[in-house]
Amino acid sequence: MFNFSPYYPEHVSTTTKFMIRPEHRGSIITLQFASFIYEFWRDNGIAFDFINVNSPLDLFYERLGYRKYKENFLHPEFGEVIPMVLVVFDVEYLRQVQSPFIAPGRDYQSNREHIRFFHERAAME
Repeated sequence: MFNFSPYYPEHVSTTTKFMIRPEHRGSIITLQFASFIYEFWRDNGIAFDFINVNSPLDLFYERLGYRKYKENFLHPEFGEVIPMVLVVFDVEYLRQVQSPFIAPGRDYQSNREHIRFFHERAAME
């Protein structure tokens, strides 16, 4: 199992859902919301954000830049969930998947230690 204890609790966060009213999905509000969240994480030193999702929402979260990091498990309330993590400072990966967290024209810097930690210790590849 992946152990994030070197970063817990000061540099981790948990997201339960991203919710945008249906009439605003795909609009500039969605991009502004994503940008706000990402800047909040960076400004507050969050290295890893966790979320548990049901299929097929995992595809949406992969598009944002989240990655599966351990086996699915059975949640008592939500059924089978997919545990995912966002490596907040892995800018290259976020650009590669064209994550809306990365605002065009912004000069973001990656944190090589966070990226190395994830790749060396991730249970799922």
